[in-house]
Amino acid sequence: MLRLAKDFIHDFLENRSFDKYGTAIGWQNAAVYDEYHQKCKAAYQHSSSPEWSELALEFRDKGIVSIQNDETIAVGKVIMQALEKYREVTEKWSSGSTANIENYNGNILLDFPELRPLFEGPLKHALEAIYSSHYKLLYAVMMYSHRQQESAVASQLWHSDAGPGSCINVMFLPHGVTKESGALQAVHWGHTKTLLRGARKYQREHVRKPGGVTEPAAIRRLKCEYYEKRIAADFKGEVSQPEGEGGMLVLFRNNCIHRGGYPAAGHERYAYIFHMYPSITSPDIEDYFNVGRPKKVPYPKDPAF
Repeated sequence: MLRLAKDFIHDFLENRSFDKYGTAIGWQNAAVYDEYHQKCKAAYQHSSSPEWSELALEFRDKGIVSIQNDETIAVGKVIMQALEKYREVTEKWSSGSTANIENYNGNILLDFPELRPLFEGPLKHALEAIYSSHYKLLYAVMMYSHRQQESAVASQLWHSDAGPGSCINVMFLPHGVTKESGALQAVHWGHTKTLLRGARKYQREHVRKPGGVTEPAAIRRLKCEYYEKRIAADFKGEVSQPEGEGGMLVLFRNNCIHRGGYPAAGHERYAYIFHMYPSITSPDIEDYFNVGRPKKVPYPKDPAF
């Protein structure tokens, strides 16, 4: 009975936190990021055009939006040209421990200044409309995905990143993306809480039963297994998968259940990934592209970084 009571209280607090703050980071830590975001909104003195306001409404509802216009397509073209000089530089790439993915080791914003128009154009407009505030960049990375084994792993499986609710994941796909090249899939935001709650219970049952799972990697696999089964059975029609030829931006909530980057044989995907947060002041774009923003932490301990 005591265990059941503890489970009930834990679930209640986590569910309430997710409803209010949009994160599975833990109810003890979630509020600080939301409180900072409210300060950012109070300091913001601008308004968005109807076009970007409509995109913000779609984002808040679905948890994912895509942007493809003349600006993103133009940036995609010059980025693909810039990539040619780095593709064969072996020290710029590492396979790491994740099959099907090579990580770019260079400083993204220094090596690809061609990305700058995104931060001053469509990405700026989208983020400011969604946040109702200025924005800032925590880190920028880039991944190259291609088929190396006949099974998806890691981020290629359904998952939630479990970062602060104010984090927006941004992907820039310079040559566009299709289902065959591993286009991102995201479950409609309205169903994410249901899936997170169900996965929590599913894990608990399998860990606690006699001879249950105890190894951390196996416990993580339980969650992926639950998502796979439940989405296929109940939410197949609630999955967004933006596709498009040429440069495209995809913005999605950090905690949306999502997966991507598992191309079919003979296909590939380059994806620049930016983790964005609200800011009280406008971003220092000059500093971003003079210094860079390599990944140092998964998320900031202080939202006012």
